[in-house]
Amino acid sequence: MAPFDVDKCADSDMKAGFVLVSEAFKHDQPYRDALWPAHWLPCEQEAGAASKSSERDLIFVKAVDRERGKLAGLVRYYVLKDGTIAENELEGDHWPDQDGKEYAQHLYRNYLASRRSTVKSVGGPFVCKLAAQAELVLDLHSLQC
Repeated sequence: MAPFDVDKCADSDMKAGFVLVSEAFKHDQPYRDALWPAHWLPCEQEAGAASKSSERDLIFVKAVDRERGKLAGLVRYYVLKDGTIAENELEGDHWPDQDGKEYAQHLYRNYLASRRSTVKSVGGPFVCKLAAQAELVLDLHSLQC
């Protein structure tokens, strides 16, 4: 087994991370497909990467295969220092129509309802792991635009 370096993601890692998660889940996650209906396309990967790097309280951690210099995994954590989780509206214009955006917003609100409830019940600092490991290995250097 190859040794890995684990570190916090930089903004420059976000596209490779978005691509890795898109490839790992393919079309097996209706929630992700609704939020990013064309997540396999480079233009949507750019938009997805930009949106993730700007989210409040969200920290991404990467595992990079030292021998190959390739991203091997990604995990997201909410670090909620004040015990609250942002309740944002979805932004962007990457949905095919307004119905698609409204459906995505509905899923977004409902998918996060139990997480928000848990955070509120804790009432203080809280850390929440959001993503599982991905099995796909991507070359970080081949994903430049």
